[in-house]
Amino acid sequence: MTGGWRGLFGRRRHGTAVALLTDPFVDAERMTPEPDALSLRLDRIETLALAVYAEYGLPTRRGHYRKGPRAAHWRWVAERLSAEERFALVLARPPEKGWRHGALEDIGAHETRKPRLVEAARLLAGVAALRRRLREGAMAEDIAAALTLGDDWRALHDAQTLRAASRLSLRPPASTGRGRTPKSRA
Repeated sequence: MTGGWRGLFGRRRHGTAVALLTDPFVDAERMTPEPDALSLRLDRIETLALAVYAEYGLPTRRGHYRKGPRAAHWRWVAERLSAEERFALVLARPPEKGWRHGALEDIGAHETRKPRLVEAARLLAGVAALRRRLREGAMAEDIAAALTLGDDWRALHDAQTLRAASRLSLRPPASTGRGRTPKSRA
């Protein structure tokens, strides 16, 4: 018997041994994970809150900002700052002299006369906190926070949609052309 078992299972292909030796997880680190439903929802919440920021002329780029005493706009400082760097900035430009400092999710909260900005800032802070906790591995409290955040986002979204859809303007009634309003007789 020449050949033995070799012919029984067909011919061996070139490269099969190479395919068996390659590690399927080598490229997994380079691949971007597919976003899950929670990440997509957080992205939508953040996008809406940033649209409110843009509507009022606030920045929308992630990072830390400062605003001078007579400045009209927030100035971007850096994307990330350590606690020591933030403290050094506050010492160099103290709030007592009119300087204001904050991260993107904080600067809308300074505008207390504009409740939509305060709400957008709260949503951005909630999204940032939830993403941070998800990276750290927390679960139960995050789901509760996500549900509350979703409800808040829905309320802001509905208010934004209603506001955009109905641009109602109230005007005084048109005059009758007589110049006087009729007096009622008693």
